[in-house]
Amino acid sequence: MKKTFLIMFTALLSATSAKAAFVKNGLIYRCYSVEEGAVVVGMEDDYKVDSLVIPETVIDPDDGVEYPIKKIDEMALDKGVFTVITLPNSLNYIDEDAFCDCYNLTRIYCFAAEPPRLNSEAFGEEDFKKVTVLVPKDVLDAYKNDARWGQFQHIEPMDATFARLTTPRTTAATANTHYYSLDGRRTSKPRHGIYVSGGKKVVAKK
Repeated sequence: MKKTFLIMFTALLSATSAKAAFVKNGLIYRCYSVEEGAVVVGMEDDYKVDSLVIPETVIDPDDGVEYPIKKIDEMALDKGVFTVITLPNSLNYIDEDAFCDCYNLTRIYCFAAEPPRLNSEAFGEEDFKKVTVLVPKDVLDAYKNDARWGQFQHIEPMDATFARLTTPRTTAATANTHYYSLDGRRTSKPRHGIYVSGGKKVVAKK
């Protein structure tokens, strides 16, 4: 847990305008103003999921205010074991080494209508070759023509139905826990059938 405490301590000292860092569902957040939004500053050492969803918003337990998540901080998700990550429409910027040494990563679902700014070293060189980036169909060209995102060799459009079912509109309090049936209904307890959760298909059996 040393890394977690170091991240939280650094977050507390790094900017006077920031509120205290806090943990929600394994991720560590720091909030500023509603306009500046919230930042993902790290994750707990023992937080290991195959599919990681960064939600649109997070509620600061200190003031009860809901903040849009606008940035993934430097080294915030480094060494993550996830294979899939879902990025919200609210995201503006991904900082240096945010996804450093995420060797299992193979797929990114990014719902941002405008490509988030990428630090030149946000991802590793190998990621540009092996990771598939899926984005809304109507902004596909924007990602392909972006100086940073365009480095990914595999950028594809999301299926329209799939995009509607999986857009991460929940807060951090409920992210990674909801399942969507193929007719768009949401549930936290999937029954028999096919569902979508965290950008992945889930087959639930009785």
